[in-house]
Amino acid sequence: MENQQAKTKTNQTLNIIGIILIVLFLPLIIFDFVIVIQGMVNPDEIPMVFGKSLLIVDSDSMTIQYNSDGEKISGEFNKGDLILIEKVEISDLKNGEIITYLASDGKYVTHRIIGFPGEGKIKVAGDVLHTPEDIEETSVQGRYVRRFAGVGSFAKFMRSGWGLLVMIGIPAFIIVVFELIDRNKEQNKNAKEKIELQKELEELRALKKAQEEQNQENLKGNDSENKDESDDKKDDE
Repeated sequence: MENQQAKTKTNQTLNIIGIILIVLFLPLIIFDFVIVIQGMVNPDEIPMVFGKSLLIVDSDSMTIQYNSDGEKISGEFNKGDLILIEKVEISDLKNGEIITYLASDGKYVTHRIIGFPGEGKIKVAGDVLHTPEDIEETSVQGRYVRRFAGVGSFAKFMRSGWGLLVMIGIPAFIIVVFELIDRNKEQNKNAKEKIELQKELEELRALKKAQEEQNQENLKGNDSENKDESDDKKDDE
């Protein structure tokens, strides 16, 4: 009984884990879905949700550099990081801030502002690859907010076919498997109860039959006694 209760508790726990995984991954799935739709509608703009977007770092131009004392001297994020950017008004930008813009080759680049030369231009450069360039203000997509170290590679995987399988398939598989296990156990339990009930019915039938046979034996015994008494009376006469 205790083992059965422990197994039931374990199955319930695993089902809860599967549900939690789906709940955790579902926002990522919805976010990616919204991003894809927005990207199709406005291909020249970074898709954003509530004025924010997540980007995967694929370049070393802003890699964090340290001195011999372990102090950061330049850079803000590394290749493989996930960075958060927010929508920003051009008038709010300041020298030294990091922005994401649409480069002439159609790629999104995230570099630091190093000047405002005027005429609708912004001078930017990478902290590591010091190649300044002037970009159009209209190409600015957003301002860098923060980084999530090393999460970019994971996010990239999650956006792949295998990643979607992991996000949806594994939690769903866990729930389905343990649901089937629970059903199988319930069926086995019902079958066992049915066998036990059948056994009890057979025992009751056997007991009833034995009682009927005993009653018949008693009736025969009574009939025999009555007959003997009747014969004794005749002999007395």
